[in-house]
Amino acid sequence: MTPAVLTTAADLSGVEDTLRALAPRWTMWITSTLLYSGRPMQRHELEDALPFIPTSSLDLRLGQLRDRGLIERSRASQRAPMRLTDEGEALGSLYTAVCVWAGVHQDTATPMANTERVEQALHRLALTGTTTMVQLLTQHGDTHLTELAKALDQSEQLTLLRLRRMQDDGLVERAGPQYRAPYTLTAAARDLPPVYTAAHQWAHRHTQQAAPVQRAAARTSRLLAASRAGGAVPSVRFSDLASAPAASYAAGVGRGAARR
Repeated sequence: MTPAVLTTAADLSGVEDTLRALAPRWTMWITSTLLYSGRPMQRHELEDALPFIPTSSLDLRLGQLRDRGLIERSRASQRAPMRLTDEGEALGSLYTAVCVWAGVHQDTATPMANTERVEQALHRLALTGTTTMVQLLTQHGDTHLTELAKALDQSEQLTLLRLRRMQDDGLVERAGPQYRAPYTLTAAARDLPPVYTAAHQWAHRHTQQAAPVQRAAARTSRLLAASRAGGAVPSVRFSDLASAPAASYAAGVGRGAARR
């Protein structure tokens, strides 16, 4: 089984906080569009580039991204264009790791922009307690409900609710056909270490002002193999991900409308 990559409660909390902060709808679209543009963008330019995002949602997300220090005005003026901060650009490692994981463990039959795939994956992984549950099952292997509830110091009812959600998300399953069979990780969950490692690295940088992780030459397609061999997740930029995100999304919307 893949070794655990998170060893303390602080590690788990930092990863969960990071995933939860980045999971809200449209966060990835805005940040990746700012990077893809190659220049600071005015509010109306973002709106033109992302016409499928409701105006109220765009304003809400921009405010949240500014509050978290991920975007900023390019100069001291309310009319100045917006750009990613260094912290925002450093998210490239995490988004790339999620994109690779999602490409392997999400439905690929339906054409989808990488940006959208990452947002959907973050939604699956950001549920409170998911990271802790994955870590417990990684460390202890197949585990019964009663043992998981005891380890989490919570009721069996709440633990079961979380496990059922994780089953729906394809992260855990029963180890056998019996009703009381222990729970085990799916292949998708066993391949999460690169995602958790990247989230941990960014959380450490963001909260502790640690030095940026070194950019590596490894390609995105090699992330999973590198993680199994104990390699580090390389730091990359959003521009290494998908082609024009808005164009990809718009094309998908057009295909959906045509099918309807």
